[in-house]
Amino acid sequence: MAARAGAVLAVVIPAAALVIGLVGPRAWLDRPLGIALRTSDYVAFFCAGRIAGRSDPYRIEPLRTCEHTFRGVEGVLPVPLPPYDLAALRVQTLPDAARARFVWIGALLAALVAAAVLLAPSLAIPWSVVLAAFLIGTGRDELELEQIVPFALLGIAGAAASLHRAMPARAGTWALLATCEPHLGLPLLVSLAVWTPRARPVLGWGVALLGLLSVTSSGLADSLEHARAELPLHALAESSFRYQDSLTYALTMIGVPERVALGAGSLSFIAMLVAGVALAGRLARRAARPGLVAIVPPAFVLLGGTFIKEQQLIVAVRSASPS
Repeated sequence: MAARAGAVLAVVIPAAALVIGLVGPRAWLDRPLGIALRTSDYVAFFCAGRIAGRSDPYRIEPLRTCEHTFRGVEGVLPVPLPPYDLAALRVQTLPDAARARFVWIGALLAALVAAAVLLAPSLAIPWSVVLAAFLIGTGRDELELEQIVPFALLGIAGAAASLHRAMPARAGTWALLATCEPHLGLPLLVSLAVWTPRARPVLGWGVALLGLLSVTSSGLADSLEHARAELPLHALAESSFRYQDSLTYALTMIGVPERVALGAGSLSFIAMLVAGVALAGRLARRAARPGLVAIVPPAFVLLGGTFIKEQQLIVAVRSASPS
């Protein structure tokens, strides 16, 4: 009887989550392509993928010209992603923006479902409950804005599942996927390096390959520009953006000078990274759940920081566990 009820819930809960979580995105999917592209972050990703390797994707031009082809509005949406992300976007970019967009949407949905399935054993809760939490919560924003965070979440989930199955090398491989959002991937890499020695060779080679991919796909100049100029300027521009949930934003809202707030946010990120990594190992041992080594640190760094948007809080949602 209990098994039958569990099987029914495994179908009903995700179905209900899809209905509730996709009420807004459903209407958005039904909009004409032109309207959808004008309100979607994917336009910036699509254009950056086209530009990378041929021109500088971190400058206003030619990014603005490409975006205006689809948006038809003033301004430009920057793409502060690392060069290795742009290399992947070049592969994904199809000649037709409409087809490319729906491939992207399908990939985001698949990443959320796969992450729920992979995380369930480490959290000791049904995968259907994990998926419902994603879709009813900030996963809805991921789909509506077509953001890249679900791929980072999938990397974290894959690393947790691999640790749960005593596959540390595979965990290191999954962790590299999480670096598509560097401030989420970095805590995971550090935690694996500290608590999972057998993952270190994979992490070392993987980071080296990401660096090589960045230089070969975008060039050394653009790679350095991303680290030296694009990230600091983007953080400064977003310090008082109303959709931020970072410590930097909170401080600027009470009158703290922007650069002081950015410094405090950076220090809080480091402090929460250290605390998250330290706690992850202890929790994993105490609860006999190795996957917590991968799950806890990325969630910790979301408590503070300089650049935390609502869409990224989905990474913290999956840290809720009976442990």
